[in-house]
Amino acid sequence: MDAPCVALFGSNGFIGKEILPSFLDALQERALSSLKLATQNPRSSAYDAARNRGAIVCLINFGDKPSLRRMLEDVDVVVSCMGTGGDYKENKKILVEACAEANVKVYVPSEWGTDHRHISYQHPMFTSKQDHQSYAQSLGLKTIAIYTGLIMETSFCKWFGFDTKNRTWNIVGSGERPVAMTSQKDLGPLTLRTILLAFSSPESCPSQLRVYSDNRSIQEYRKCFENESKEQLRTNFTSLQDAERDYESKKASIPPNLLGPLMNLLIADGSLDHSSNAREIINPGQYYFRWTTVDDYAREVGGLPWENESPW
Repeated sequence: MDAPCVALFGSNGFIGKEILPSFLDALQERALSSLKLATQNPRSSAYDAARNRGAIVCLINFGDKPSLRRMLEDVDVVVSCMGTGGDYKENKKILVEACAEANVKVYVPSEWGTDHRHISYQHPMFTSKQDHQSYAQSLGLKTIAIYTGLIMETSFCKWFGFDTKNRTWNIVGSGERPVAMTSQKDLGPLTLRTILLAFSSPESCPSQLRVYSDNRSIQEYRKCFENESKEQLRTNFTSLQDAERDYESKKASIPPNLLGPLMNLLIADGSLDHSSNAREIINPGQYYFRWTTVDDYAREVGGLPWENESPW
């Protein structure tokens, strides 16, 4: 089978910029026949390096669906890393309609986080994603949703309660439930393997993929950092019930495109446990790449993640 032509939307965003290098490597290795980077600002210098490696930078205008469809006519796989800025719901709707009209074979929606099919708490962001997936499938698109849990390199920070500067971890619940973490380094390889499998053998690739780089408990992750820093972290615990009450009192003030303290509830109640997963489907025996562990990350940061700064 010929190598697929891939279009990547949102290649300069938080997730997209982590995925792009693997796609560029695959392009040079001829695992991809061509790579289109869809953007509303194609003259930006942010695309120079990718353009120099053979990527085609394409101007898109979601207000002009015919031109979007024409851009997609020779595309086999569309990967969306679109964020929640602007009229993102309508833009995503227009995108999948153009994909269907252009006979795109595989569509990967912008997920890269919580598997919202099996959670105790609903949220407008999750509902929007569920509706979008259903709509894409109703148009006949082979839709592959990738759920990664938390992003490893941005999760062990004060925003989540992990206060490295004061050597204190504030934990909701017992901290004993497994929590899926996916490294930024693994986003590109896992997405590449997924789309190549979905393109070459669609029946072998499930429409919903849970993956992770590491899937241990918060307490086990704490030990990873303590072992590397040689310092003991204090732990404070808040019951899940108290955290739920706190969230209920705040959620009306949280913008609908943000999860806020809901993430700590999902960590505590096991919603991010990816013990049941598709890792062996896309990377059997770590044949294609080695998964990054929290131990690896702890070594990189000397056991002290985000000590004097924050990713958020």
